[in-house]
Amino acid sequence: MTEHWTEHWIDRSGDDRYVPRARTVRSVFDMTQEQVEDILALEVSSILGLDVDKAPVDEPLDALGMDSMAFVELLVAIEQRFEVKLMRTDMRREDLRSIRALATRICRAS
Repeated sequence: MTEHWTEHWIDRSGDDRYVPRARTVRSVFDMTQEQVEDILALEVSSILGLDVDKAPVDEPLDALGMDSMAFVELLVAIEQRFEVKLMRTDMRREDLRSIRALATRICRAS
């Protein structure tokens, strides 16, 4: 699936790698783990009302303020954006510990 990016862009890395903010994204098969991490950072930031740079990929999600309702919202957003059914996989608690761990799980599930 190819998408045209129509919403705003952010530069989280400082080296000209831009992450699109869109309702859907191209297939996760075509994305690097870092791109998945960047999109997850956007989602987490949006859910928690944080600046994107306040959602470091290795920070525990609960330390960022994620509660059970925020996790549900995040899982729904992941399923919509990446077209991945995480709840139908063998996802474990440690897969939800950080943005990086979650991105790893998404990349493995696709």
